Amino acid sequence: MTESNEQVLNTPVETEPAIPKAKKIHGMVEKVSVGRIIFLIIAIGLLVFTAFICILPLWHVIMASFSDGFSLYTSDSILFIPVGKVSFEGYKLVFALPEVWKGYAMTIFYVVASTLLGVFLTLCGGYYLSRKTLWTKFVGIFIIITMMFSGGLVPTYMVIRSLGMINTPFAIIIPGCTNAIYIMMAATAFRAVPASIEEAARLDGCGHWRMMFKIYFPMAKGIMMVVAMNCVVMQWNSWFAASIYLPTERDLWPLQLVMKDLMAQYSEANILQKLPINFDQFNIQYVLIVISTIPLLIACPFFQRYFGNATIGGVKE
Repeated sequence: MTESNEQVLNTPVETEPAIPKAKKIHGMVEKVSVGRIIFLIIAIGLLVFTAFICILPLWHVIMASFSDGFSLYTSDSILFIPVGKVSFEGYKLVFALPEVWKGYAMTIFYVVASTLLGVFLTLCGGYYLSRKTLWTKFVGIFIIITMMFSGGLVPTYMVIRSLGMINTPFAIIIPGCTNAIYIMMAATAFRAVPASIEEAARLDGCGHWRMMFKIYFPMAKGIMMVVAMNCVVMQWNSWFAASIYLPTERDLWPLQLVMKDLMAQYSEANILQKLPINFDQFNIQYVLIVISTIPLLIACPFFQRYFGNATIGGVKE
């Protein structure tokens, strides 16, 4: 081995100084400071606490629906587990009631019909307001006025009565299927579609209907899904309109109005007046809340990814 090679081997290798602990974010190295760690701990703690407060009432209702009737009647605390022995008597009593099944069927019918009609009217209204025509500004101002002023309950009832929709499903489906806010949101999303796409579709022979359903609807699917979800939630939870417009047609009552009537029948005062007392009936109010809430809890996750696109158009950078 030559003298030069020995010098190279004996030369100490200089090592780079150790890099302090850091976090790599999108190709950049960011040093995690103490203040940032404290902020994250506080923020995560607040979010967990808020989620706990929101989930606790629903959890209490679910546990109460599976609790023993007498133990539930004597308990006055928040339930984390069923009190007494686990009981399904409340569910048996509720599902044995024919009006509950009729209410479920009518609610599903109202939700489907109202949502389809509401999405269609929102699509048509948003498409028209996104056009540059002579009457677009006038119609837009007219729609905005309806957002600030309302005719009220009595004039609305008189209009629906004059149209012959009292005690018919149309009184539930048509009046509340859409609103001005949804139409303005759809128009905002449609205006974001480049004019070049519409011109290309025109050259291919697309008319207004094909333009709406083949071009604008797919490119603004996010806003339309948000509109559909809002229609589903509002119609599922609606009971006041049915109590006014369907006073005598009990077979047409939605589930929420059926629940309101059953809760009045199985209230604590009414149960205690009947001898012998059936303590299993104290579960019914909680069971009714559970069976009316579970379908929405199942449906919401499927629409969750669209909630962030409520005001975003079809074309994204």
